[in-house]
Amino acid sequence: MIERWDVIVIGHPSRNPYWGETAERRVRTPVCTCTLVTGEGFRLLADPSYSDADRMAAELHRRSGLTPDDIDVVFVTHAHGDHTAGLPVFPNATW
Repeated sequence: MIERWDVIVIGHPSRNPYWGETAERRVRTPVCTCTLVTGEGFRLLADPSYSDADRMAAELHRRSGLTPDDIDVVFVTHAHGDHTAGLPVFPNATW
């Protein structure tokens, strides 16, 4: 049973035309939305988006109070780099 879910990272595209970005002019690297799903006996993190371990751990802690070691399962929705970048941050989780 799912008890709660939390958005850990709010994603954004790398080319947002509303911010003046184009295919030729990128301002940021893409980041996907990363979500924590907590249930009875599990903590699942979907699409860990930050490759920087300190940044990923800081956002996880800021939004949920958890550390990477608290995550049981990492789920990746698909194999784009912005969805898989943070996998090494969670070496103890099943994915």
